[in-house]
Amino acid sequence: MNGILGFAGLLKEPNLTGEEQQKFIRIIEKSGKRMLTIINDIIDIAKIESGQMGISIAESDINEQIEYIYTFFKEAYEGAGLGLSISKAYVEMLDGKIWVTSEIEKGSTFYFTISYNTEKQVQNSLAEVISNEDETSQIKNLKILIAEDDETSDLLITSMLNKISNEVLLAKTGIETVEICRNNPNLDLVLMDIRMPGMGGYEATRHIRQFNKDVIIIAQTAYGLSGDRDKAIDAGCNGYIS
Repeated sequence: MNGILGFAGLLKEPNLTGEEQQKFIRIIEKSGKRMLTIINDIIDIAKIESGQMGISIAESDINEQIEYIYTFFKEAYEGAGLGLSISKAYVEMLDGKIWVTSEIEKGSTFYFTISYNTEKQVQNSLAEVISNEDETSQIKNLKILIAEDDETSDLLITSMLNKISNEVLLAKTGIETVEICRNNPNLDLVLMDIRMPGMGGYEATRHIRQFNKDVIIIAQTAYGLSGDRDKAIDAGCNGYIS
């Protein structure tokens, strides 16, 4: 928080050089990533303790993962001490075990075992469908509706979509989202916040599907609880982002 709030305040100072501004921004970004990691770790522990953490089986490149972990820890020594507890819980959920050998002033070595599946998992996703299309084509000039009641998230998403959007519409409630969809049948994409005042995202999606079966609706939420993806798909969404 010191890095984020402190250097955000310094950015307001007049007569900063461009180099100083970029330095402060990099510190804010790094501090923000560190805080997000801690928050995600705390959420993971809460999910594990409440039995809400599910297992997602997917194909993985072990060598690539190990290389990433090595590079990560070679550079981000700080930490909140939560990672080992989470790792232990994951290993045990996968019917494995984890242990450590340690020697003073030399370091520690952690070992773990997990079961694995050599059969290739067949998965169909929106990303795969898109990738099978003409690879030379680009998605652009989309008419997009952002259903989001949080002003900061609204501004962030709008800024990120500027490169691919032809027109961006905004809605802050579920009822407003349904009305905009009804009045704009040529919408290409709806980014649907789940938690909105009045009518929530799931209910709004069900209403939209009564008169528009084709528009792509992607549910988005900061909560990401177990089962939310299934709820989104059941409501009529094409995909889900937590």
